[in-house]
Amino acid sequence: MKKEGNQAIVVFAIGDKYFKEFSRTFRPSFERYARKISIPLIISEKQLQETTKHPSWQKLLVFKHPTVSQCEKIMIIDGDMYITKHAQNIFSVCANVSWAACRNNAYNLSDLAKSDLDLYRFCSSTNRPNFVVNCGMFIISHFYKDSIEKIFKEQKEQTCYEQGPLSYFLINQPGGKILPPEFNTIVSSYVDNYGCSLSSILKMYQSASFLHFAASKWRSIFYFIRWLDTTESEFLKKCVFFCGKKRFDFLTSRMFKLFERFLGVYNYRVKRLFSK
Repeated sequence: MKKEGNQAIVVFAIGDKYFKEFSRTFRPSFERYARKISIPLIISEKQLQETTKHPSWQKLLVFKHPTVSQCEKIMIIDGDMYITKHAQNIFSVCANVSWAACRNNAYNLSDLAKSDLDLYRFCSSTNRPNFVVNCGMFIISHFYKDSIEKIFKEQKEQTCYEQGPLSYFLINQPGGKILPPEFNTIVSSYVDNYGCSLSSILKMYQSASFLHFAASKWRSIFYFIRWLDTTESEFLKKCVFFCGKKRFDFLTSRMFKLFERFLGVYNYRVKRLFSK
């Protein structure tokens, strides 16, 4: 029987390649966060139900997991997020809501304004929201178990997988909450809006709880933030924040772009060459 108050953090890392990448990069920050807020971390490595749909759809079956089925409320989070050491306790923030998520287009980017709404193409035309939530991180109550499983069963494969139908469902449910972008800071969107200078990246890091490196973009920023978040050298930190002044933006933005290009060449050419 489901126990009142039981909570969990759930991440799907399905497939050997994805699981290894998650474990090597983002998993340590998940484990640190789980210890910090004393909430169990559940990593699902296999499909909960066999299907030809993309693994992302498995989120809708999350309460079929034998451990998760005992939980009253859970946070589902994608395996391409980095959780900062100063991240807030999401369960405290969402203590009195049945669901919670962040807007996908938190910075009102024009290229997302239309494409986001296209995700509702297979949803009912009634009560269509005028925005989409990003399902890379969301809080959901066990109360919605049957409803989200029904979405999995009835909806066909589509662009961005479950995001359109799940967003439609959540926004139309009372008792939910739209969270500030700090709980799902989509790094590529942030950079599109504020640039990739060191001053912007430091501001993003300081204000964010969860940083979402969707589509493997801006891994250069990930490596930098992971280092900054874990280094114990106060001297090096002071040097970084000194270089993070706006007067150095013209230089630091070029450095991050160069680093990102280098990583792209390394990952798609050099690394593949040696892996053959």
